Amino acid sequence: MEFKIIFNNPDELLEKDASLSFGYFDICSKDLKVSLFFERSCIVFLTLSSIIYFLEQNLKTFIWVGEDNGKSFQVTKRSENIEIKDKQMSININHIAFEKAVRSAANQLLTESKGANPKIADESAFLDLYMSLFPTV
Repeated sequence: MEFKIIFNNPDELLEKDASLSFGYFDICSKDLKVSLFFERSCIVFLTLSSIIYFLEQNLKTFIWVGEDNGKSFQVTKRSENIEIKDKQMSININHIAFEKAVRSAANQLLTESKGANPKIADESAFLDLYMSLFPTV
């Protein structure tokens, strides 16, 4: 499974407030291709932080809201699967594969965005995502 992060304007990652850039996510596998927050883009760093937080918690259900757009998906942990749904669609995917793909994409985003724009590491949305991946004790 692959979790892709697509920015509406990738050049914004080189500017001030880059961590507030808008985009959406694609979930891709052999049998599936779904875009989340495509119709109404979200602030990628913050929206990604919230799903990572949910995946790490002992919660069964979560309303995943696209930051700054209001679009939402209900995310439910069901034994080994995760269900993501809204009024138009519902998908069931392997929990471990999804979490691994999300974490990998988030880690790559942090690395690449900091390499392209070192000042991004001081921005709050970048730090939120970093802390969701690498929480301190």
